[in-house]
Amino acid sequence: MPVIGISCWERPLDTTLASGERHHLLSSKYTIALTAAGATPLILPSIDPALADLAVSRIDGLVITGGGDIDPARYGQSNTDSSSIDLIRDAWELALVEAARRRNIPLLGICRGLQILNVGLGGTLRQHVWGSDDHIHLWNEDRTHLASGHHDVALEGILRELYGKDRRQVNSLHHQAIDELGACLEVVATAPDGVVEAVASVGDWPALGVQWHPERQLDEEALFGWITQRATG
Repeated sequence: MPVIGISCWERPLDTTLASGERHHLLSSKYTIALTAAGATPLILPSIDPALADLAVSRIDGLVITGGGDIDPARYGQSNTDSSSIDLIRDAWELALVEAARRRNIPLLGICRGLQILNVGLGGTLRQHVWGSDDHIHLWNEDRTHLASGHHDVALEGILRELYGKDRRQVNSLHHQAIDELGACLEVVATAPDGVVEAVASVGDWPALGVQWHPERQLDEEALFGWITQRATG
């Protein structure tokens, strides 16, 4: 049974022991999905990036999870529309991506995880796409609020193989999106308006990133099955 490392986030949380103490947090939906796929999940807290290579050396696969925005300085931009930035998490996850690439450890990026993968390989992001003319599918007709976030994506390459079809409905609610594609990545899913919804690595390193949340879709086994299988070797 492969061990899959999962990144998490850190938040203040009131407990019976302390008020506002910071805790490492992760939705149990990630661990449930990985366990169902036949993996053993191992939560990786944000620590010193210098320890990323050691951490990756002890796991068989890596999942970078959803969360807040990446510091735009990481991809050469000033902050125009980014929020909930966690500099410590940015540094840790980018170091994990580099360590996984160097060690050829399979990686699955989910929502923010796709963006971390792209930025880690030299790509850039659009800092806000909700309600723009070229990203209207996330809004209701009069653009007063977000719609359900469920929409079709066109599948290509590895995702077409995994799902066995050309289109799939996903639960996508990201407010940022890929702009310039990172090195050695290819687009494998797009929204109806052309916004990138998934990327995959080109070459020997198995890496895949999606903008939706497969851990929250009941009929979504393909992606967690993919990383479990690749981690098994």
